[in-house]
Amino acid sequence: MKIVYLINENQEELWNNQNDYESFFDDVGAPFPPKEHLQHIKENGGEKIVCVNEKNVILGWIGLIPKNDECELAGIETDRNFRNKGIASLLINEAEKYLQQKNIKKLIFQTSPLLTENTLFYLMQNNTKYVYNNTVLVGENNDISWPVVDCVMELPKKRNEYIFNKRISDVNSMVKWKEYIAEIDYHVLDNNDEEKYFVLPYFNIQIILKEMQKGNVEYLNILNKVFQIMNERAYENKCFVKYGENYMYVFRKET
Repeated sequence: MKIVYLINENQEELWNNQNDYESFFDDVGAPFPPKEHLQHIKENGGEKIVCVNEKNVILGWIGLIPKNDECELAGIETDRNFRNKGIASLLINEAEKYLQQKNIKKLIFQTSPLLTENTLFYLMQNNTKYVYNNTVLVGENNDISWPVVDCVMELPKKRNEYIFNKRISDVNSMVKWKEYIAEIDYHVLDNNDEEKYFVLPYFNIQIILKEMQKGNVEYLNILNKVFQIMNERAYENKCFVKYGENYMYVFRKET
């Protein structure tokens, strides 16, 4: 494997001449088709870094658009046949080196706190911070809240000093689940505990779409409401951890 800077190294044809983009571009949710996406990044003074194999087949990529002392992440994706092999981490580390050379202090983008794999990668592996910033409504009548957060990565990256050491039996979640049906426990949500916990099952786009087809969308509104309330009450998301068969956000009151 090798790293290529498509724009800086004048290697744009490597991207534009790929036979098939589906396996490494379809899941990212980019607002442009593959070739136009590269052009958009170039026109905005950015860079697209790719990881390729010995045949110059793209295994993963990351898009970057610097703006003053911050940088917008214009997508990151690994070929679905080569995931969990460290390629995304390799790209993030390469992006960090590139941005530090430009004295960029923050990498900022938007994501959904509902997507488990993304959250594991960003919060657990790269110590980013999720800041509630929901402005998205979905559904035929635009009446379903799609939870959105600003994901902020401080550069250079630092280790998360927070240590979660509670036993499973000691955790009382703000939301209770029965499969993918959610219900807020208002006693837990509204108490004055300095630390609060939000347990939830594994989610990906496929699961979410399947539940939407069944008419199950209320858990989206509930998740959005919890993040909104935590933000309004000055609770900061400290970490995201594997919790038995589920996962858990840990919030702590900032004073």
